[in-house]
Formats: sequence, structure tokens, C-alpha cells
Amino acid sequence: MIYNEVSAPMELMKLLRMKRICLKNTFARADRERGIRWLLILALAIFFIVGEYQFFHRIVAYLDGLPLQIGDELIVQLLNVISLTLFMMVLFSGLISSLSVFYMSSDLELLFSQPVDVRSIISMRLVQSIVHSSWMVFIFSLPVYIAYGNYFQVSFWFYCYLILSFIPFVILPT
Repeated sequence: MIYNEVSAPMELMKLLRMKRICLKNTFARADRERGIRWLLILALAIFFIVGEYQFFHRIVAYLDGLPLQIGDELIVQLLNVISLTLFMMVLFSGLISSLSVFYMSSDLELLFSQPVDVRSIISMRLVQSIVHSSWMVFIFSLPVYIAYGNYFQVSFWFYCYLILSFIPFVILPT
């Protein structure tokens, strides 16, 4: 197949739409037991996120109360260690996700037998790998930074910067 620069983004959008429809069908065919399981997982995740927020808010408040401005430096170092840990988690998660998405997926033969450009398939798999490896890190890192932001009453632009800086944070290691 001859590669067409105009059709490549359209093919990628079609492949991503196909993935979205598959995900939608997975949730549409959910029975009562599966629905209860998802609600339980959601409740546990919310409980964990709220607890994580409370924990880090208390740590930041305690460290800020230390004498001689030591707390300010310790808070910065804590955020650095957390960011480095999250980066390593995304790195290893991206490695495992990329191996499973690019090499061990059951639909690879079907995709490569279709009249779709290989670059579109690889681009779709890259997006899929990035999402698979970073969604949990994103959700569970937000309470840490929100606790920091709420304690120091930062502006709205801090949160915009946080969201925008997360994009290269997950793309580079993946």
C-alpha cells in the first residue's frame, strides 16, 4: 500500500474510534455482577485518593511548620522524590505495556491483514501504550500535587502547568 500523507491521520482516527467502540461495548455488555465489581473498585479508588490527599496534606503542613525554613526545602525534596518515583513507575509500566501492546496482542494478525497503513497501526499502538502505562500514575499523583497546592493556596495556573507538564512526563519514558 502506498503511504498517503493525508490519509494517515484519518486511518489513525478510524483505528482509535474502533478501540473506543470496543471499550464502549465492553461496558454495555456488563451484567449485574460486573457492575457491582466496578462500583466496588471505584469506591476503593475514591477512598484511597481521599486518604492519599489527607496524608500528603498533613505531611506538607507538618513540614511547613518546622523551624528555620527547613520545611520548605524538605517539601521540595519530597516532591522531587515523588516525581522521580512516578517517572520510574511510568518507565517500567511503559516497557511492560509496550511489549504487550506491540508484540503479544491477539489482534495483531487481524490488524496487519487489513488495508491500513502500518504507520497508522503503530501510531495507534503508541497512543494505546501511553494510555495504558500512565492512567494510574496520573490519577494517583493528582492528590499529592493538589494537597500541596491547596495548602499553599497556589493560583489556578499551577494546576494548568501541572496538567501540561504531565504530557511530556508520560510520553518521554513510554
